[in-house]
Amino acid sequence: MDIRNDLLPAMERRLLGFLNRIDNATALSEAIRDRNQNSGTGIGEKVAERILKARNDLPGRHFQNLKQVEAVPGLGKDKILDLMHAFKKPAAQAFRSSMYNGVILNNWELEYFTSIFENEAAFQEIIDSKSSLAEFVGDQVEQISLERYSNSKAAELAGELVERCYDEYFPDSHFGAYALALWFYQFDADNWFSFERVLKETEKYLNFYPEWEDRLELHLYKGFDNTGVLVDPVTQVDLPVVINRGERAITIWTCQLND
Repeated sequence: MDIRNDLLPAMERRLLGFLNRIDNATALSEAIRDRNQNSGTGIGEKVAERILKARNDLPGRHFQNLKQVEAVPGLGKDKILDLMHAFKKPAAQAFRSSMYNGVILNNWELEYFTSIFENEAAFQEIIDSKSSLAEFVGDQVEQISLERYSNSKAAELAGELVERCYDEYFPDSHFGAYALALWFYQFDADNWFSFERVLKETEKYLNFYPEWEDRLELHLYKGFDNTGVLVDPVTQVDLPVVINRGERAITIWTCQLND
């Protein structure tokens, strides 16, 4: 199995975070099977039970590195690579897939636009300043709008409007998950899903990485009208933008409901 070296650190963090959070052998086995459904690789419940026992026998009941996982009988280096491959999917992609898995139907158009930074300094320069972030998001919104509607004046105006919007910032993933779930819940009076159901997915999304330095943070550009510049009705005001430190990425979310 060929895994790009630049993907390894993020995949290791995802796998370790998952193994340190889960507390049920059956759930562990099924989750790995579901993630690897295209390749057919996975682990049985007996091996899953050994993983949990090995973790719980460690100080703090916490895996610190993959060497500790690799030492579990029934695993080894090749199986660890299989497990890591299951966690190659980026956070935004995983969230979108989960939302279409029993939360929203195909009459919803949930899309994301991710910018990935190769340079850490450039990434930090943008996310550490609200004005720099707003300018960056405005430029991205202008490009997205122009590509979708081919209206340069409307696209330029949309970009300018983003920069003028109030940025409601949620550095805490728990509060951010509530805000993002509420954004979805307000889409339609019929309420196609329970608030608790969508909250479960937004919690998973914004807690995709277990370590603080890899955290995901929500910015809501309040009052931004998406209609006709990013999506068509039915949609919702406000523009969700997620800063993903673990992947060095900035993701803009759009959604419309086609009744």
